[in-house]
Amino acid sequence: VVGMRGRVDAPVRAAGAEPQIVGGRRVSDANTLRAVQQVSGEVRARVEAALARGRHAPPGGSERGASSAPRLGAGVDVVTSNALYSAQPVGVLSGVDFKSTGEVRRVDADKIHAYLDGGAVVLLTSLGYSASGEVYNVPAVEVAARAAGALKASKLIYLTGARLVMHSQLGGAGASALPVDQRPLVQSMRLAEARELVRHWDARSEVAAARLPETADPAARSRYESAEFVVGGLCKRCVEALSSGVNRAHLVPPAPGALLQELYTLDGAGTLIAYDVYDGIRIATAADVPGIAELTAPLEEQGVLIPRPLHELTRDVHQGFYYVLTRDANILACAMLKRYALDCAELGCLVVSPRYRKEGRGDSMLSFLERTAISAGVSRLFALSTRTMQWFTERGFVEVPVSELPERRQRTINLARGSKVFMKGLNSPRELDAEELFWAADAPQSRQARGG
Repeated sequence: VVGMRGRVDAPVRAAGAEPQIVGGRRVSDANTLRAVQQVSGEVRARVEAALARGRHAPPGGSERGASSAPRLGAGVDVVTSNALYSAQPVGVLSGVDFKSTGEVRRVDADKIHAYLDGGAVVLLTSLGYSASGEVYNVPAVEVAARAAGALKASKLIYLTGARLVMHSQLGGAGASALPVDQRPLVQSMRLAEARELVRHWDARSEVAAARLPETADPAARSRYESAEFVVGGLCKRCVEALSSGVNRAHLVPPAPGALLQELYTLDGAGTLIAYDVYDGIRIATAADVPGIAELTAPLEEQGVLIPRPLHELTRDVHQGFYYVLTRDANILACAMLKRYALDCAELGCLVVSPRYRKEGRGDSMLSFLERTAISAGVSRLFALSTRTMQWFTERGFVEVPVSELPERRQRTINLARGSKVFMKGLNSPRELDAEELFWAADAPQSRQARGG
């Protein structure tokens, strides 16, 4: 999906008109629509030309009469069409007629999937068409978010110069006193945090817009709209996409190597917004004790878990060691996180209800507790197991001798059970974000199947 916002103003002014942007949305009169059509054609031609470049194939080949000289291979097929998504007019908002500005009405996901499965690159632009033949200027950021949601894409990536930086309301004390370009970048957020940030921006933008008169200096209005609408608008589109089934959204700067750095390094280059796979997980309360006991009882009878007297379970819950994953007041999973040293904690009693296994619930609990441990300064997490060794190994745990445990835990371990000890080093939340890529790929489908 190619954006053109920064390239449209010049041809509009060349036609003797002044660009109109209200509330972050462009008013598309006749001059503006012509400019969008012109720029769209230019951008489309440049993208197709870039992807048409063949790479040199090795000499020879299996074809009859193949030359021994190097050959120029074929480029990438690019598909664009007026029927990949349909548009409808925005209409009149707050008394402003946006004319030919449109919004996405429907994305033809089946048709796009067919082209993608055939190895083609699908190119979408801001030109949207209605069933009655009208042409509309649809914001590219909206097209991208709606297409990603319809396709149930694993990722939505925006290449943008806008930076999501730390402010005091995000936990960076004193950060808002620094110049914008010196404030620390927000590396990652969960969906719930992004939703709250969007609500904050919406309220703040309404107040700022009301205070900014229509006759304000164009430079001041431009600064306001850049600061409030670009980053806030992108975050809003990310939230919409994640709410529609996309796993992750990224805001990446348009710099050489930034995309690779964002996707393949722990620190990244921009901001990651991830679906909240921890929805429903909370610290257990006394009211949860019967449900936890009921959930763990079958595994205690099988000898997988050590039987815990009810008074011990109640004590551990009261001390804040237990966490539960609930839905509609029902406990679907539980786990214990108990600290034995400043840098070391134990993960125990990780149990998922048989009805909800193979849906990533155990992974959600593990990742949530790992994040909780990291935030508390824990750098080593260990677990004891007699039956689920492979599960822990697949998630980065390494078998270690009992002597690696904190002394306090060594004194209480029942060596007669023959439990194996697995330990994992904890580094940063971004590393956990990377790990979730391998087990959250089916999250949208699972959420749909659960009706969530």
